[in-house]
Amino acid sequence: GIEEYTGGRIKSLSPAGASGLLGNWMTETGDPTLQNLDVIEAQARKGRGISQYTGARRGPYDTWRQGVLDQGGDPNSMQNQLEYFADEYMGKYDPNGNSLVGYTKALDELDGMNATQAATHLSNDYFRPSEPHLPKRLRYAGKVFERFN
Repeated sequence: GIEEYTGGRIKSLSPAGASGLLGNWMTETGDPTLQNLDVIEAQARKGRGISQYTGARRGPYDTWRQGVLDQGGDPNSMQNQLEYFADEYMGKYDPNGNSLVGYTKALDELDGMNATQAATHLSNDYFRPSEPHLPKRLRYAGKVFERFN
């Protein structure tokens, strides 16, 4: 539903690309079931949310989160997290009107990659973690791909 939600600005991902993204989210949240999404990074306590938004990306996330709570919503819901992810990628929360990460075109460059290549690419170009845990990202991406394909 992200392609529809974004009016086509973010295209549907291939199964391998989606597996790479899910593998990264499983690693970022520390939850392979993706039930606990509005989480704070366990060790560094800097990141929050499904993509562990940090630095310049953390303030807008916290503001969005509080707005969801103020309206009686659940910032932990997958729907809310996916909408924030898409909006943030497209630049909604950048004060200059640009994307804080969308400029990388990380989601647009997944065609032709297998699940582990997609997971590596997204880790390097979109998530940019201080502690990569790449083997875990690759393992999760592979398991997701195997399960659904």
